[in-house]
Amino acid sequence: MKAQIETLVRLQQVETEIGQVQAALDEVADKIRIREEELQQQEEGFAKESESLEALKKQYRDMDRDLKNDQDSIQKSRSRLNTIKTNKEYQALLRGIDDLKKKNSQMEDEMLGFLDQIEEAEKQIAASKEELEKERRKTAREIKEIRKGNTEGIAKLQELKKRKESVSVQVPPDLMEKFMMIRKRFGNPVIVPVRGIVCEGCNMNIPPQMRNELKRYESLKFCPFCNRIIYWVQSEKE
Repeated sequence: MKAQIETLVRLQQVETEIGQVQAALDEVADKIRIREEELQQQEEGFAKESESLEALKKQYRDMDRDLKNDQDSIQKSRSRLNTIKTNKEYQALLRGIDDLKKKNSQMEDEMLGFLDQIEEAEKQIAASKEELEKERRKTAREIKEIRKGNTEGIAKLQELKKRKESVSVQVPPDLMEKFMMIRKRFGNPVIVPVRGIVCEGCNMNIPPQMRNELKRYESLKFCPFCNRIIYWVQSEKE
């Protein structure tokens, strides 16, 4: 039984190391994810700026088209002036031409404003694009460095998993079943030492008789308080 206990202790130690290494790898993965999300946010911001610029340009093109159509209408109306026979129709056509001129004048002012906005937006887009390219290169470098440092952890994890397999096959199936059941019910640690009369799983004093039985390693013992597997370790005072 002592050999089986020692095997369980080694198994738990290996599993603890695996958990620590895996936690470190998960932390690295989180760092990479965060950097990628930060870059993605910047990418999305740049895309919105680009969309806004295209919307301004479209408005300008639409107004320019309307302006040209109105100018064509003015030209056609002027050509019709010589064909008008009544003063009433003549005056109505002149008012129509005058209204279009006023409309076009307002539109031209608005278009000048749009040109200023487009110019400013293009400057902002150029600056944002340059900043985005810098951020892309920076992110690529940082992720490369993070992954480089991660190689050792991955190798360590693979080594530990092999060790776990090697140790696991040494544990009898019925004992492994008990080990797994306790871990499922109470979590880690599954097996803990008793120093003196204190269970290090729950810091409770076990009965003296159980302490004597632990020393003999005749059978598997469980803490009467936390139900973990226990084994005896000589304390410094003994």
